[in-house]
Amino acid sequence: MAEAQAPEHKPYPRSRTGSYQEVLGYEVIQLADGRPAVWLQVEPRHLNQFGIGHGGVALALLDIAGGVAAWDLCKPARMATVSMNTAFLEAVLPGPVYGIGRVERAGKSLAYTYMTLHADNPDGRLLASAQGVYRIFTGESR
Repeated sequence: MAEAQAPEHKPYPRSRTGSYQEVLGYEVIQLADGRPAVWLQVEPRHLNQFGIGHGGVALALLDIAGGVAAWDLCKPARMATVSMNTAFLEAVLPGPVYGIGRVERAGKSLAYTYMTLHADNPDGRLLASAQGVYRIFTGESR
């Protein structure tokens, strides 16, 4: 089966986020307004035993969206998720979903983000939202 491509979006300049990207099958794209986002075509392999998108898939997309937003602003050498608080609002069904993150505040070592997951398009039905905190590493510090 041919893999679906994100419609009408160009790839984000740093579109490779690691090997998990191949496992899940998402793309990091650039929206028309220049913001980075995460796009995934939800397929049968992403569904749970009830035929809806597994919560871990939604959580991963939100985490990636927050991380990409933090990276876009802070340009760290490395970063790691410290915490996330997630609200699952509607079922994720097969089809395209978009994860969008924004940085609410960033300091030298932490970035605070707000993320949303939408069905069908970047402004589509809200499926989930999250708040995340990311540790920003500069240079060789751990």
